[in-house]
Amino acid sequence: MSVLTKDEKKTLSVLAFLLFRMGFDQRAERVYEAIAEMSDPQSSDYRYAQTGLAAVEIEIGNGEKALAAVRRAKKGGPLSSREASLWMLEAQALWLQGR
Repeated sequence: MSVLTKDEKKTLSVLAFLLFRMGFDQRAERVYEAIAEMSDPQSSDYRYAQTGLAAVEIEIGNGEKALAAVRRAKKGGPLSSREASLWMLEAQALWLQGR
């Protein structure tokens, strides 16, 4: 695991979000995966990356991968009110799976 500065984490996070919003789903997925790989699984950065991955997978219609990312994000401990979107992403992932 590589240690990133606060500014580097923020830059990667903004890049991933912009790529996702511009429709470059595969590129956004790679950046979110890199953020997750370079973050402590108990950190908010890791949870953010997994949330981003879930959103990308939902966008491309892959409910199974989206649900796996949501579950990894939720393993990091209690959710803050800022992370309530994980519940919506989980519902969308389940919907995509017909559940």
